[in-house]
Amino acid sequence: MGVFRFLKSLVDSEAMGDEIIRVQEKAYNDAKKLYPDSDPHALLAQVWLSRMAAHGKNIDNEAMQMTAFSETMQFACVPPPGNVRALGLYFIYKERPDIIEKHPKFGLEFQKLMRPVFKAMKNGSIGALYKKYNPNMEED
Repeated sequence: MGVFRFLKSLVDSEAMGDEIIRVQEKAYNDAKKLYPDSDPHALLAQVWLSRMAAHGKNIDNEAMQMTAFSETMQFACVPPPGNVRALGLYFIYKERPDIIEKHPKFGLEFQKLMRPVFKAMKNGSIGALYKKYNPNMEED
């Protein structure tokens, strides 16, 4: 089944979008199995780093690891499993904007998932929202 899904994603942009999200969800769940006590933000950063490594980036430096936490901060404010879906949708937006353009369902899902985060950013409660889902993460 996995091979068929992959082959379909090569010719069907909607299937490609779904596959991008599925791969991130698998990476998140795999990281959660390895690090069951980790907060969602640490897991999201790990997913981000694995995506960058897959794109040939050197992830073995402090700057890249700090960027991983920065890039995933907003998604860490979404309750799991929506957090990794939002990250996957973000990857689609960054890497394949043509998919977002052809298939508005991806953009609509992203907006729905992120609405509470954007609201919290606007009203100044983002710190509390972050802490709700990431109680063990230290704040700078």
